[in-house]
Amino acid sequence: MNPPLQLPDSFDLIQYDLNELRSKGIPARSLDSTPEKFFDSPFTSAEVELAKAEIGKLHPGRSASGEDGVHYADIREMDTNCIVRLINESLDSIDKPSVLIIATLFITLLFLTRMVNWAESRHLIPPSQNGFRKGFRTNNNAYVLLSAAIEKAKSMGKTLWVASVDISNAFPSVHRATLWVKLQRLGAGGKIFDWLRMIYCAMLYKVRHGNSVSRESSH
Repeated sequence: MNPPLQLPDSFDLIQYDLNELRSKGIPARSLDSTPEKFFDSPFTSAEVELAKAEIGKLHPGRSASGEDGVHYADIREMDTNCIVRLINESLDSIDKPSVLIIATLFITLLFLTRMVNWAESRHLIPPSQNGFRKGFRTNNNAYVLLSAAIEKAKSMGKTLWVASVDISNAFPSVHRATLWVKLQRLGAGGKIFDWLRMIYCAMLYKVRHGNSVSRESSH
């Protein structure tokens, strides 16, 4: 996506290159070794209905559409059984849905629920993890830490200095090879795992401003 041109000195360069090799060694079709089949079980109409309800909460209005002009509200109105069939066909073929109206973000919401259930059943998510967890917020930790620091500074009669750091390029600079290797080591594998690797490998971006649309870019 958008890796740094030069790796920081704090990086283990040997491990970095090793993870690249290990990631390339993961087969395009991996095995779901979980007894519950978190990654291979076909999606059900109940799961899609829950996802529809969730995007209804997250995007109650007429949110911005993609290039195809499809809104989340349009997906909520689609036939549930049709969505189930398209998503399961996409997983079986490890390919993007043949119908663009099934937004990728909607599919990844379904996948996120499955992966969170898997991770929580294995106690892989630490209590300090607040991002991408239902009922939690990414600013929870900062609020708790700041509140504790304020109380301590007041009790000591000292001034508390706070710096706000804006980490730029954080998401697109994640080393995906390391991410896939770590997930596989933790027990991830199967159709959902393979589909996510496929979509990140094939991901292209466009920027729309008014009626103008940029060319496709991989970063």
